[in-house]
Amino acid sequence: MHGREDVSQFFERRSSALVDAAIACAKATGYARYTTTIRAAWVEAVASVNEGLAEYLPRAETDSAEPKAQVNYAADPRFVRMREVAERHRGYGATLQLYLGFLKHFRELYLEVLGPAGGDTDKALARDQVRGFFDLAELSIAAAWADVSADVRLRDVLLDRQPLFWIQHEHYAWIVFAIAVVGSLQPSESVVSASTCSASAA
Repeated sequence: MHGREDVSQFFERRSSALVDAAIACAKATGYARYTTTIRAAWVEAVASVNEGLAEYLPRAETDSAEPKAQVNYAADPRFVRMREVAERHRGYGATLQLYLGFLKHFRELYLEVLGPAGGDTDKALARDQVRGFFDLAELSIAAAWADVSADVRLRDVLLDRQPLFWIQHEHYAWIVFAIAVVGSLQPSESVVSASTCSASAA
């Protein structure tokens, strides 16, 4: 591994292995109960981290990883996709504690895939930069999590009543929702068949 750009490429080439490791870790540590086991969601989570790393690494040498009081981390463009993924988990009923708890595991997975420095100065620098990235990403997610409207807070309270139903039965919930919508239409208004709704929900 040589150069900062190679670090993001290194992880991009190992995206599938990172997805497998993340799912296994979630199951082993009990977090799988609070999130989805649909692989596509984990693919997006890994992609959001890789995208953030690609934005972060080119400036990592000149921009300190230490938090600065004057930076609005809730709107930091380097972590925008990671915040979007976090917001969806929030909508499913995940708490900030749960989300940041698993993000800690995510950081360790990336460091594990990167491997120990073993005297390699480039790899040692890369490991420091990955740690710095996750530190600021965590700050950005936490800042955005706290900076929400009253409507979003109310939505979270309502969804928190039955988060596991929507997470564990997401596929079937969308099918039921689609059937309910079609059933509420007048015959002349119905432009989507039940079979089409089921196919789109899949």
